[in-house]
This record gives sequence, structure tokens and C-alpha cells, in this order.
Amino acid sequence: MTAYQKYFLYLALSLTPIFFLSCSSSGTRSSPSEEAAAAPDEDTAINKSAYPDKFDNYLVRLTAVKKIQTAGSPGKAIVWIGDPSYRQDMPSPDDVYAEKNISGIGQWVKLGLNAPDFQDVNESECMLIPPTGTEEVFWLYPKQTKNGTYKISAYVKLFTSKECRDSFNQKFSDIVEVEVEIAYENIVITMLADLWDVFWEKALWFWGALLALIFTLILRKVKQRLGDKEN
Repeated sequence: MTAYQKYFLYLALSLTPIFFLSCSSSGTRSSPSEEAAAAPDEDTAINKSAYPDKFDNYLVRLTAVKKIQTAGSPGKAIVWIGDPSYRQDMPSPDDVYAEKNISGIGQWVKLGLNAPDFQDVNESECMLIPPTGTEEVFWLYPKQTKNGTYKISAYVKLFTSKECRDSFNQKFSDIVEVEVEIAYENIVITMLADLWDVFWEKALWFWGALLALIFTLILRKVKQRLGDKEN
């Protein structure tokens, strides 16, 4: 064996262990894509722990009186939101209602009503949504002066904080129709009563001013007579 052959044999024997060590280490190490897939997203983990699945789906129910007579009391509407699996009492035959499943993140809510043909109604306060649900009652005072059927719907604003000051996720319910029956004799009576109130107010002002003027003239005459007697 020549000197060159001995040199190459020695070099091969020296590099063989290093080669096997590198192969074994590369086989056990994960690729960057595998590591990224295995590591959980911190934001996702936080969101899942903060908002469990049972709070992601809600049922919104809008219930309203079927017919409003202006001669009677105002109409009543109720907006309810809660767990879809919670069994509620069915509305009475005198009511109309609509239900809708919504999805959103947040355990706090503000409830409101879209009713352009009725007097403005205030939005509810910030409320927690328990599994049994929460509701808000609204009173409907018609703006219209003629008979007809008018549409209303509900909206919900979902929040993640109990102050309801963060950005919200707004959802809408389906529309229900409310029939309004105008009592025209009541409108006439109301208008006459308003006119009488205005007339009475002006009459009181007129007679008050007239009496003040008369007393002023009387006092002036008395002062003139007293002055003439002294002279």
C-alpha cells in the first residue's frame, strides 16, 4: 500500500463518524413549518379561553303586540337574547314574533329597536347575557295618523367588557309587522284639548295683564287725589 492510499484510508475513517452524527441530528430536528404548526397561536389561545364556544351563538327573539289601538295603551315590544338551547314560553296569540340565530364574540349586550314609524325608544343599558337570556321591554307610541301596518326590528350590540365601551359587533333580528288602528275621534278630542290648553293659557295671561293695568290706574288716581287734598 502506497503512502497516498494510506492517507485516503485514514481520511475516510476519520470522516465516517462525523457523517453519521450529522445524519442522526438532522433526522430528529423538526422543520420550521412543522414547528410553526405545532406551536399554538398565543392570541388564539387567549381568545378561546376568554370566550368559550357556548357564548359564540345566541338566539334573538323580537316579540311585539300584533295590534295597537291609539285609543288604548301603547304597544309593547320585547327583545330577548340568550342561549339557543334555552326553552322559552311561546308568545300569546295576540303577539307577533321573529327569531334569529346570530354568532358573535361578547358576553355583554345592549338591546335596541328599529321602529321609524313610532316615537323614539331608548337603547337598553349594558347587560350580561346569562344562559337563560336577558331581555328589554320597549313601548311603542305610533307617530302615524292613519291606519296601517308598520315594520319594526331589533338590534343587538355585543361587547367584550362589562362597561360596553369597547368596539361592538352589531346584529339585527328579522322584521315583524305591527298593525296600528287609529281612533280618529281621540285625535279630534286631543286636538281640541290642546287648543283649549293654549286658549286658557293665553286667556289667563290676558286677564292677568288687564287686572294689573286696572290696579295701576286705580293707584295712580288715588295718588292724584291724595296729592290734591294735601295741596
